[in-house]
Amino acid sequence: MSADVLPLVSSPVDAAVDAAAAPASVAWDQLIEVHSRRVVVALLARGLPLDRAKDLADDAWVRIIQQHRAGRLPELKIPGIVIMQALFLARDAQRVSMRRAAVDARMGGDYGLQGGNDDVEKQLLAREQLRRIAKVVEAASPTARRVFELSYGESNRDASEIAEEIGISIQRVRQITCELRKRIRGVVGEAHE
Repeated sequence: MSADVLPLVSSPVDAAVDAAAAPASVAWDQLIEVHSRRVVVALLARGLPLDRAKDLADDAWVRIIQQHRAGRLPELKIPGIVIMQALFLARDAQRVSMRRAAVDARMGGDYGLQGGNDDVEKQLLAREQLRRIAKVVEAASPTARRVFELSYGESNRDASEIAEEIGISIQRVRQITCELRKRIRGVVGEAHE
């Protein structure tokens, strides 16, 4: 298949009539087999290492499949839509690492080191807590990482805005936020023990 375009069913009535055209009928394995190399090559062209490019390509395919099955894509233009999703994921990961580097630079400089040993200990404890929190967020699903970034990042959006941007329900955004907070409280609590 080359530059495949697959229209989605537009209404529940059409769904009953066009069951064969339903999102579940897409031969994803074949599409991935035919087009996955192009997605990886597009990421390599942006300077990503091969292993990272393969991981991001896999994540992009998963997201596109999920969005298609949920009926959120009016049509599929393969591999273009997958390449765009993979590039978005790559930019998102780059932003996260740049923010982490900026935080580490602020914490690692002369910031707060003029005080006594108590200040240094507090700073080291805070740095360790940030590392633990970063590990929790990194271990979370791509959707949970995106919810965390939009909730607590520079944009600081509310649940309804996040739900609309990501394409999930407001309740799911709140659930993800609660789950991440619980895990973060757990690792921050371990640091105090």
